[in-house]
Amino acid sequence: MILKAHHCFTDGLGLSAFCMALSDKYDANDLPRIAPPHWTFEILMVIITPYLILKGLMDVPTKASNTHCFKNERTPVQGIKSGAFSMDLDVNQIK
Repeated sequence: MILKAHHCFTDGLGLSAFCMALSDKYDANDLPRIAPPHWTFEILMVIITPYLILKGLMDVPTKASNTHCFKNERTPVQGIKSGAFSMDLDVNQIK
């Protein structure tokens, strides 16, 4: 199988799980294991999560909807907006 995709679509674990799901011998126990987070990271997440939730709840209603999210919040979006979807694929037909 040859697959060409941009790196933002998946990480290594997701891609390996996807490729294994396409095979006839899929077993979730064969997937690579991710190490559990360090206890300091867990404590940090418990402390910072309420702040991030409140910040998100306050930021979403106040943001302008037609501004560029990467450049500057005051830069308007320019050009033609377009989007596309691919057709639905049935994994069983691909196998």
